[in-house]
Amino acid sequence: MKTVDLYKKAGKKVKVKLYPNARHEILNEPIKKEIYQDILNFYNNSLFV
Repeated sequence: MKTVDLYKKAGKKVKVKLYPNARHEILNEPIKKEIYQDILNFYNNSLFV
């Protein structure tokens, strides 16, 4: 993943999570509760440090 590599080389903290079989509208997928929880966890761990 070129973008991830570029950010890492620039010294940025990068975390990637892929959702198998999910498409471009991930918030409308059957696993949307998991995705919303991941977003909430990201906010809590990143914004309120």
